[in-house]
Amino acid sequence: MRSIRAEAQAATGTVQAFEAIAECLSLVGRSGTHGGSAEIQHREGIIMRHLRPDDMAAAEATFRRALTTARSQEVRSGSSVPHATWSGLSALHDELRV
Repeated sequence: MRSIRAEAQAATGTVQAFEAIAECLSLVGRSGTHGGSAEIQHREGIIMRHLRPDDMAAAEATFRRALTTARSQEVRSGSSVPHATWSGLSALHDELRV
């Protein structure tokens, strides 16, 4: 998955990680499914924290957007957000509030 590649690029300090995330979001948008949007946004937040540690507000905004997207997907699908995704997003959001 491209978002995993983007996260790996961020771990090595490669700013192309942002380009990879943008590409992922674009692909999801063009497909019309949006099923993976929350997870991609979650990875984008991780990348922001890693590559832009001085801008925690941007990372927090991205995590909030991921939570909102996950909740929206839950409502539209009529099913719950997968537990691993939801708990991971919630934990990261809680971590940023500290």
